[in-house]
Amino acid sequence: MYRILSAAGRNGEHRRQATHPPGTILELVAHGPSQVFTWDITRLPGPAKSIWFHAYVVIDIFSRYIVGHTVERAETAEQAEELIRETVERDGIVPHTVHADRGTLMTSKKVSSC
Repeated sequence: MYRILSAAGRNGEHRRQATHPPGTILELVAHGPSQVFTWDITRLPGPAKSIWFHAYVVIDIFSRYIVGHTVERAETAEQAEELIRETVERDGIVPHTVHADRGTLMTSKKVSSC
């Protein structure tokens, strides 16, 4: 039976299948320095087992220059907000966009409002 259905092109799914249009991929483009910043947090192993440090880094995507960084013992929204504020105040330039992945701290109210 499968050979007969396959020859007739009828061996696939018979129910209606939803089709979705291809999604658009958003792309951040910087045409000059200090237009778009991106930031992230990386866990670094400490001197002993179960001790971790958290490296916060803010990068200008045009020049790939690290414009702000700090290393902390804990990962909190207050520290992330303070790093972004200090980076903007120190340079005196407010970027058009501050990009981040969808991590827990990146979507927190404190960080998204600054």
